[in-house]
Amino acid sequence: MSSIDYEFLESRSKSLQKMIERARERIKRAPNGTLEIRAKKNGVVDYYRREPSSEGKKRKRVYLKADEIEISKALAQKAYDKRLLAIAQKQKSAIDAFLRGYDANALKDLYSMLSPERRALIQVEEIDDEEFVRQWEAVTFSHGKFDVGDPEFYTHKGERVRSKAEIIIADALLAHTVPYRYEPPLTIVPGKRIWRPDFVVLNKRTRQEFILEHLGKMDDEQYCNDNLGKIKTYIENGIFPGEKLILTAETSARPLSTRDLERIIRHYFL
Repeated sequence: MSSIDYEFLESRSKSLQKMIERARERIKRAPNGTLEIRAKKNGVVDYYRREPSSEGKKRKRVYLKADEIEISKALAQKAYDKRLLAIAQKQKSAIDAFLRGYDANALKDLYSMLSPERRALIQVEEIDDEEFVRQWEAVTFSHGKFDVGDPEFYTHKGERVRSKAEIIIADALLAHTVPYRYEPPLTIVPGKRIWRPDFVVLNKRTRQEFILEHLGKMDDEQYCNDNLGKIKTYIENGIFPGEKLILTAETSARPLSTRDLERIIRHYFL
């Protein structure tokens, strides 16, 4: 199970607890008795309230008039809430029991605890985050080419990029120790040409890769149309903005916001 699944279970346990509390509160406020519904062949539906039984007395059934529909709704809600409460409590108990006994890092830590000599002799099933990042960053690939006369922009890592905004992005990722690849070759459309997205970024915690595209000339109509087509191709191939595809943009009048970039890095990559 990945760390993102583990976090989902923790979040689900919390949401179930809130659901349980809301159901208990509604049940506490609900009227006494239960709801009985009788649907007639002519399409008319009658609602009855069954009062709680008491010692020596039969349960009384009271017809609910049309203007008492709120009582019918409240009794129906109470029956639903009681069933919801039982299911939610059972699910939360199962999740909590699993979380108490599950160590998300146990397998990854196993490898890191071994000596280098022993690591060299085994085939590891799951490596720790540090080794995973080391191997991810060690992948080599051919970089995109620059035309003669293109402006020269370099990041703190010494990589050549195509714009000042890409320097800002690369250096911000580096400052947060977020691993990235600049313009790596990717096949977005099976069997078609190789694409080179601006960045492929790794979230070390979840080990999820994101494509980060910076749209730097959005006040240029042709550039804008070209990139809208590019985004459409991403979507058609299952890469959706806000999920695996992260977009930043600017115009000459509204340059890239470093504050927004910081928010994006913290939300997706840390």
